[in-house]
Amino acid sequence: MMVFLTRLLAAVLLLAGVSSIQAQNWGPMNLVYWENHPLTFPGFFNPTYFSPDSILYFDNYWRFSPDLTCNIYFSHLDSIIYDNWWWSDPIALPQPINIEGSYNAMPFITAGGDSLFFCSDRPGSRGGMDIWLSVKVDDQWAEPINLGDSINTQLNENRPCYAAESRVLYFDRNEGVSWYVSIYKSEQSNGAWQSPEVLPEIINVPGSATFGPFYDDQENALYYTSIIDNMIDNLMKSIRINDQWQPPQPLSDNVNGFWYPNYCNRVTTENAFMSHDRNLLFYNKWLWEASLCIDFYSYIFVSEAAVGIEEDQIADKLSLHLNIYPNPSNGVFNFEFQQLENPGSLRIYNICGELVYKLRLKTDDVYLFWNGTDKKNRQVASGVYFAVLENGAYKISKQFVLLK
Repeated sequence: MMVFLTRLLAAVLLLAGVSSIQAQNWGPMNLVYWENHPLTFPGFFNPTYFSPDSILYFDNYWRFSPDLTCNIYFSHLDSIIYDNWWWSDPIALPQPINIEGSYNAMPFITAGGDSLFFCSDRPGSRGGMDIWLSVKVDDQWAEPINLGDSINTQLNENRPCYAAESRVLYFDRNEGVSWYVSIYKSEQSNGAWQSPEVLPEIINVPGSATFGPFYDDQENALYYTSIIDNMIDNLMKSIRINDQWQPPQPLSDNVNGFWYPNYCNRVTTENAFMSHDRNLLFYNKWLWEASLCIDFYSYIFVSEAAVGIEEDQIADKLSLHLNIYPNPSNGVFNFEFQQLENPGSLRIYNICGELVYKLRLKTDDVYLFWNGTDKKNRQVASGVYFAVLENGAYKISKQFVLLK
């Protein structure tokens, strides 16, 4: 009887914890922007973050362009000013992580910051991309070690995620067909990786692509990317209860939604990574070219945790809504906002806090545009700008980027 009550209590606590954690929402997406942007096609992917030192790792690897050079980069979060995130310019990791003549990509940093899993086709690989591990020795990354035949095959093993508490490595593998990708897991026992097992069909939809796993030990939840509905990538989440995966759910539009509207009416969001303090969610997002409806560049975004706050409550606190698109843009920016109760203004400032342009708003205005000129009709320089929408009692500020 006592054993039964103990198990019942444990189940109740587990479900209560799941319910509490599921109430967690993510705030608006923030663009990871660098003042000196390394213009490398087709963009940046696969973010991973070391919370104590605020270091973001990522790559420029695109699975459909194997002829491109790809490396692993890192960038430091310098400051957050008025909800605008400032990052140091990216730097490619030195040898022995990035080596010439090989693709080096898909980093995963452990909670302690002293172990780096990544993928590479360097000498010693079984074929295609293999998973490698490097550890820090005297603050330097040591020569990487191939995880061996129990993990790596002649196919591409991608996007490793090591769940330290459960001692399980999650990764995805191309099944010989470019669009068919599945997520696997391998347990670590006595210092050895066990033969991987593919996750069930509730996660891996047959004949589709399921990739980019991130496992949260505290929540017993798997975050991953799934291609659904007209070949659109979305971030999904599935809770594991009593060793059974629950039906996955897409993350909210704060993460999966549009960065800016476009004529294609679709958006792609991939490769989630939650910071080890569980306060930040990183992901990369394709920006779709408006006229041809093809994806042309990938940016990295971050959202902050907003526990227990629903989206409509966030809107109530702001009392104003401002949408800027396209962002970044090389010329014209569109500003959309809700109808104002009183006349107001939209002011544009440069990074030095200097007023560049001011637009007066009537109560029936809901849409304006700015063509990148100052109040004397001169073209302004590339860089970060701030739009401040004000309506007497309320004010909201948003960052946007002009790239020429």
